[in-house]
Amino acid sequence: MKDDKNSYAEDDKEAELEADKVGERIYRIRTMKKLSQMEVAYEAGISQGFLAMVETKRKHPNLVTVFKLAKALKVSPAVLVSDKDGDVSKREKAKQEIIDLIQKSL
Repeated sequence: MKDDKNSYAEDDKEAELEADKVGERIYRIRTMKKLSQMEVAYEAGISQGFLAMVETKRKHPNLVTVFKLAKALKVSPAVLVSDKDGDVSKREKAKQEIIDLIQKSL
């Protein structure tokens, strides 16, 4: 029985670390897109304070909120929960660079 408890505790720690990464990804994407917390929170229908707590790992969003935040950030919800941080970051950064170049040329 003791091994089961340790196994569950390890699973809980791993799940919490993954949930923390969601906040990190939200922050990274939001700042790459040059959006304020207020803008994203408004679009997602959540408070700016809650978004700040998610980004700083003090709160974890539920699944519905993840979908709302993804829509506000104009990304797939999978991007926010993906374990492929580097790939996500590179794609999002490349997209934002293209958008910036287009906007500068207008």
